[in-house]
Amino acid sequence: SDVYKRQLIAQQIENTRLKEEMQNANYESDTRNVRKEASMHVLEENREKVQKKVMELQEALDQAIAEKRDFELELMSVKRNYLDKCKTIEELKKKNEEISVQLIAVMNEQKSFNTAKGNSTKQTEAELFKLRKQFSQLESDNATLKQQLSKTFAELKTANSEKVKTEALMEQLRLDYDKKRVVLEK
Repeated sequence: SDVYKRQLIAQQIENTRLKEEMQNANYESDTRNVRKEASMHVLEENREKVQKKVMELQEALDQAIAEKRDFELELMSVKRNYLDKCKTIEELKKKNEEISVQLIAVMNEQKSFNTAKGNSTKQTEAELFKLRKQFSQLESDNATLKQQLSKTFAELKTANSEKVKTEALMEQLRLDYDKKRVVLEK
């Protein structure tokens, strides 16, 4: 019976030791699970932050692309305006040359009329009056064309200035776009 009691006590000690080991193993397992859950939570938060940052960068990139398109359209408009002004200047130059040729012709006619021999009749006075009127009209047209030409040159200068500004802005947008694209690719 003493042997039996000793075996029973040894068995109870072994059972208690095994229960403690089992409780320690359960505690360690629970601790690992809690750590894993905390790690997973931190990883999930980081993933959400990264996703949010990627979305923000994508929106910024989309906005930069839209701005770039707008500036490209504006630049095309400025270039078209510039070319139209150049064409207008060329047309005004041609018109001015034509009027100058007509003016010279009228002046030559007037000169030859003044030097021509003959009686001063009413017809010659009428022709002289007509020539003076033509001469006056041509001078007026020439002055108007010169004003239009000056105005068009000023507009061309303004358009050219706008073109340079827009091109500089486009270059800045391209740089911003490239920077945002590089950030987004990272």
